[in-house]
Amino acid sequence: MKTITSCVAAMTVAGAALAAEFPENLKKENVAAWCIVPFDAKKRGPTARAEMLKELGLMRCAYDWRAQHVKEFEDEILQYKKHGIEFFAFWGGHEEAFKLFEKHKIHPQVWRTLPSPKGDSQEARVNSAANAMEALAKRTAQIDCKFGLYNHGGWGGEPANLVAVCRELRRRGHAHVGIVYNWHHGHGHIDDWAQSLELMKPYLLCLNLNGMNTGANPKILPLAQGEHDRAMLKTVIESNYKGPVGILDHLSQFDAKQTLHDNLVGLEWLKKEITKPGSGGPKPKPTAIAKSVSAPRPKSEPKATASLGPSFGKALTGGLAVEGKPEWREPPITVECRVKLIDANGYNILIASDTKASKTHWEIFTMPRSGILHAYLPGADPDHVTSKVSITDNQWHAVAMQYAANRVALWVDGKKVADQPITLKPSRKVIPGGLAFARLVSGALRLRGAIDEVRIRKGIHEDISRVSKMPFTPGAKNELGLWNFNNLSSKSAQTKPTAAMPFPKAPLDKNNPWFREHINRDRVYDFYAKQALHYGNMDAKDVPRILPEFPGIDGGDQGHWGNQNDKDT
Repeated sequence: MKTITSCVAAMTVAGAALAAEFPENLKKENVAAWCIVPFDAKKRGPTARAEMLKELGLMRCAYDWRAQHVKEFEDEILQYKKHGIEFFAFWGGHEEAFKLFEKHKIHPQVWRTLPSPKGDSQEARVNSAANAMEALAKRTAQIDCKFGLYNHGGWGGEPANLVAVCRELRRRGHAHVGIVYNWHHGHGHIDDWAQSLELMKPYLLCLNLNGMNTGANPKILPLAQGEHDRAMLKTVIESNYKGPVGILDHLSQFDAKQTLHDNLVGLEWLKKEITKPGSGGPKPKPTAIAKSVSAPRPKSEPKATASLGPSFGKALTGGLAVEGKPEWREPPITVECRVKLIDANGYNILIASDTKASKTHWEIFTMPRSGILHAYLPGADPDHVTSKVSITDNQWHAVAMQYAANRVALWVDGKKVADQPITLKPSRKVIPGGLAFARLVSGALRLRGAIDEVRIRKGIHEDISRVSKMPFTPGAKNELGLWNFNNLSSKSAQTKPTAAMPFPKAPLDKNNPWFREHINRDRVYDFYAKQALHYGNMDAKDVPRILPEFPGIDGGDQGHWGNQNDKDT
């Protein structure tokens, strides 16, 4: 009996010790609230916001803003002082704010997104990014504020690149420069979070937490609701990171007080579960936000809609996915489509291969607000390719991506709009998935508009500079897939690639005496007869509206004169 009592006592003491050792930076009063100003559905002003933070027990705020908030800067500072809240960080940069910091003798961190510059080498990109940030580094030093390089996707969001630019700026004498890392912009580093954290830890000024699901599905999630939150937070605790930590609102459809409350409850549950698994009780259910993140996504069935002209048949709206193939995910490939995007009120996903968790994933998309065309390839460095062209104008555009092992180019309406050298990462973990049109493979982030004429070809093709007024002809050389969305299957919600007509060169008459002559070695015999036999045996619904044209006397791939030369003739 004494032995049992001793064991229980020892366990109680051990549990108490673990709780006592829980990091100070994860206590509610030390956690910073982030993304609560423009994202707050209640649209609070400085006074109401300060009161809300104090009611929640949050005594730090990282202040994000929009143009309409500039006139409130000083009142925000005054209300925080009145309510005992630390003005912990400031987003971006604004000279009016900097003057007020000096006037009121406060020294918040200043955060700005690290850009993703172009360059032919890693050294060139690091120097370019450091040059872009140096003016703000100098200005923040003048007002005695730490300057945080903020991850927001792309090359500039990669932990290794954040560290490289931070080191370069420190080498230039800016010792106050560090890193602000956000889980909600770091879904690509769930698997290697321990290594990423170890790399960044000496430079971390703040770590902003978020619920984390594979594939960013959804991107913003309350703490304790994601599949990886507990493991990632446990890694933070075991790393002995003692620096500031933030929690998010970032959901403009909800009251910021509600989302911050959900995150605080989730954080407390995670702390208990990490200290002693099972001690937290049932996983907390978010309040107002639960209906958004826990309910099944409303289905958006694929539907046929009008395309860019009668000869193109139907286009796709609603999004769908087909089973993936290895040849669609590996370079060199050329990807083409026609799209009509209604607006830029969010991401528009044109085409995506595999889920974001796969390092062979690629996607073509437009950015929210700007509608600028981008490509994302997490297995490449840099992982974002950025154009300067917006295509969310409710007009049809021909969009293409050339994806080579060392370069990615984007095209719009026959013009190259981005050309980015890349290096494929050595360990590109393949997680096979599907190929999705007008959405991600996960089903998230659908396209607002329509897509048609999707084609993938092996190799890098320069003929994308010539935009045809007619649909693609099936059976093009090196074609890996062609989708025209004229026949959507109601059962599978998938399109089938238009059946490409085979082009055997041999004549139908096996006794043709000239077939094996050297001069006829590449000649295509009986093309139209073979075409009639091929399509005549198909179901009418599977026959394309426009049949393939004659490829040329010598197969169409040897130029105007075919294989003829002086020796032949």
